[in-house]
Amino acid sequence: PALDAVTFDFDQPSTYASALEGVRVAFLLTPVSERQLEYTQEFAKAAKAASVERIVKLSVVGAEQEHGIAFQKLHGAGERALAASGAGLTFVRATAFMQNFVNHYGVNPRKDSAAYLPHGNGTVSWVDVRDVGEVIAATLAGDAHVGQAYALTGPVALGAGEVAKLLSLALGKAITYVDVPPAAASEGMAGMGMPAWMIAGLLELHAAIKAGYLAPVAPDIAKVLGRPAGTFEDYAKRLAREVA
Repeated sequence: PALDAVTFDFDQPSTYASALEGVRVAFLLTPVSERQLEYTQEFAKAAKAASVERIVKLSVVGAEQEHGIAFQKLHGAGERALAASGAGLTFVRATAFMQNFVNHYGVNPRKDSAAYLPHGNGTVSWVDVRDVGEVIAATLAGDAHVGQAYALTGPVALGAGEVAKLLSLALGKAITYVDVPPAAASEGMAGMGMPAWMIAGLLELHAAIKAGYLAPVAPDIAKVLGRPAGTFEDYAKRLAREVA
């Protein structure tokens, strides 16, 4: 079916009302920003004024924890802010994405390359963004998910070294993991022009990974989709086909 595009800008609250006009179900994906909570609060007010009935928010695992890291607390505050919308809420809380290795960690799937990360021997239950997308689509499609919070993880926790081996096998390239000190990671991120608040948040996230806090596996993808979560092997083979 044809779709109508509308103007929407998180930094221009005046665009919220027109974008939500006639919208019954909304999906909220806020940008990584110091103003993330402010954006969510403004969105909640606009959604209430527009009588939006349901909102699905992409969040992060651990957002419900009061003692979590900064990114978790930020999303948790956003979840609570959405209550002001009066809409039925569904929270899709994802762990770290499998695609991060290519999109953010420096792995080039077309040549020998390395991921430089301060993860030590920590493991993560990496999740495929395709699974996240399918869960979001399912929760948007029906009222049965109102009031639910789903933790989305992969089926097993893997260290960055194990991930590098899986990528090497699938891609036919020498993909390696180099464990670096947090100070070196901080220097590298600063060299890329990242703002100080983001560097601090990412260092905290990396420390949580190193400590194993993102290792737990949840069954919610299977609960929603009726099939197991995709494996890193599946993702690596798909990536190899995409870059062939």
